[in-house]
Amino acid sequence: MKVRQEKRERSVYGGCSNAHVANVVNLFSFFFLIFFSSSGQDAISIMQEAEIVLITTSLMGIKSSFFSSLRAQNLLNCKKFLYVVVDSNRDTSTAKNLKDEELFNQWKEDELLQSNENGILLPQVLIDGVSIGNDIALQNLEDEGNLDFIVSRLKCPNCLQEKSNTDVQCPHCKYDYVSLISEELIRDNAVVRMLQGELYNEEETAE
Repeated sequence: MKVRQEKRERSVYGGCSNAHVANVVNLFSFFFLIFFSSSGQDAISIMQEAEIVLITTSLMGIKSSFFSSLRAQNLLNCKKFLYVVVDSNRDTSTAKNLKDEELFNQWKEDELLQSNENGILLPQVLIDGVSIGNDIALQNLEDEGNLDFIVSRLKCPNCLQEKSNTDVQCPHCKYDYVSLISEELIRDNAVVRMLQGELYNEEETAE
């Protein structure tokens, strides 16, 4: 099973590499666009390029996982990130005619998901097919200033090393990035997409 590699020890440089400077300039440009181009609740963070999937549970019986799922959603909402919510609760998926259960089982089979002594880690966030962990791991990435770089594809979500936003494989850890949500699933409304705490429909937003 692929497990996120431990953070590599940061090197201290006397100067900045050209790649580092370019990435910083790119991210600054993203922030500039967000500040001046955000248009209310329907505005997606312009810096977002990566696909974000949040696996949650709606089972109130598992209180710790349920409230941790809410914390992860709250952070993603505050960041104005567009993300897909996949509910691991089979009954909810069936009742809403969603593909959540099918996707969840497929990702387990493909060993994309992290687990612990209690089973599959819930909640769990995947960015470009890489599991970054639970709500605590997500908050840590935000606190350490890495989350924005990852979502803008300027850092690898697996090893946190700098990279180009066009890379399909990390040049450092060689992790292959994949899209987990197909255009067909989105078109058929077979998954739930969220933006700032509300259901997101691209067609309705365009109108």
